[in-house]
Amino acid sequence: VLNVRSSSLTDEAMTLYVTMCTSLQILTIDQCLLSDAAFSNISNLKLKKFNMASLANIGDSAIYEVAKITTLKLLYLGGCKHISDQSLYYIRTLPKLATINLGSCTRITDQGVEYLAQLPSLRKLDFCGDDKITDEALRIISQRCTSLSTLVLTSTSITDAGVDELRNLKLKNLGILRCKQVSTEKVQEMGKLFSIV
Repeated sequence: VLNVRSSSLTDEAMTLYVTMCTSLQILTIDQCLLSDAAFSNISNLKLKKFNMASLANIGDSAIYEVAKITTLKLLYLGGCKHISDQSLYYIRTLPKLATINLGSCTRITDQGVEYLAQLPSLRKLDFCGDDKITDEALRIISQRCTSLSTLVLTSTSITDAGVDELRNLKLKNLGILRCKQVSTEKVQEMGKLFSIV
């Protein structure tokens, strides 16, 4: 396990960590000012959990490299504001990826959800502040993410009609927070079907 939270971490230092810590399985890099270049050899690791919280400078090129880590089970990308649907295209084939957090990844759209729906092991999905996520994303999730157990939607552009699409899923937990077009009545109705988080 390695946790790094430092705005002074350089791309070179990150490369050194990856080179020296080859048996690392859990890595958290939080609020560091790294560029995409820092991840050029990240696929040398056999990570199971990778938390890339609030890496404001990284983009799709970094995720291209991360997508080569076939052992990944959890990927936290919350606050990575420069990643786009292209990043989700890259990770769509990760065979073990079960949990992904895309909070405040504001460039993610319904097209990205189409890519996520290709993940064979996806169980937990979290969107927060992703206003380009609409009812179309919920339609895709309801039709193609049938093994999903937890779905969190915060400050998205979904509506009551989109939420109705989720009825046929066997979710254990459903979070609908600050989605302005979803009525309180709809949340209460869905609370009878799923545990509302």
